[in-house]
Amino acid sequence: MAGFEVTTEVIVALFMAGYYVWRADHVRLIPQLKIQEVKLLNTPVTRTLFIDGKFLGEEVLDHRTYIQLLPKCLTEAPVYECKAYLKEVRRCSPTQTDWEDIDFRGLVLRWDNSEEEQITQHPGVEKSINVAYIQHSNRQIVPSVFGDIPMHRIVDVFDRRDEEVEAYQFDVYVARSDRVRGENIKPAQVRLEVHLGNDPSSPSLELTPLN
Repeated sequence: MAGFEVTTEVIVALFMAGYYVWRADHVRLIPQLKIQEVKLLNTPVTRTLFIDGKFLGEEVLDHRTYIQLLPKCLTEAPVYECKAYLKEVRRCSPTQTDWEDIDFRGLVLRWDNSEEEQITQHPGVEKSINVAYIQHSNRQIVPSVFGDIPMHRIVDVFDRRDEEVEAYQFDVYVARSDRVRGENIKPAQVRLEVHLGNDPSSPSLELTPLN
């Protein structure tokens, strides 16, 4: 009888050990994505110069500071069909000491160095999301979205008001899927708060998870 009890305990122990090994391997391959950092990227705006078909170089016309979100794969599995959306935008209204909604929402954001709206994120080489950029010459902030939106429309919505505090809240979410199981994964959602000052290359940024 004692031998039977020992055998049962050994079987249970082996079963549990096998389960935890399987579970660890299973979890390692479940796609998960999280937006956990925001950064700035300063870049020149250039024009290529040619004379009689001969390349002369690049002329710097202006500079931009891109505000980027950095997604990260939390497991070893790729995350498929990632599409980033600008869900909502609010602007600080100093006269009311509150935030006011802006009619500029539901648009698809651009990925860094990509012309694709929907991409696959691979662990260790994730692409950043371009939320907006600040034009240095006029300190104008411009959302980095797909779509043929006239610049005058953007300027009307995001016009700089030098006498007021300039601050925005961008609600961003990233839709994604699990191609292996054919399921949609819960979107990664964050709120990015941007405070603009006199220096267009160094806005104040604050990132808040929404899920």
